[in-house]
Amino acid sequence: MVCSAFLFWRERRVNRQQMRALRRRSRAIPREDDNEWSPKELLYVAAFFISFCFVWYLVPNVLLTA
Repeated sequence: MVCSAFLFWRERRVNRQQMRALRRRSRAIPREDDNEWSPKELLYVAAFFISFCFVWYLVPNVLLTA
């Protein structure tokens, strides 16, 4: 869960830096394009959500019912 959150944060930061660099070269790039998520970011969010559900719902359920 922590790894997917870190990977999402890192990928988001890299994408923002790339957009800033592109915007410095060309002012024609609109600001709204910075808010779109890449497929990698969506993958990391999905992995975070699945691992979050597993860790916080399934694992305590298994441990407390045994």
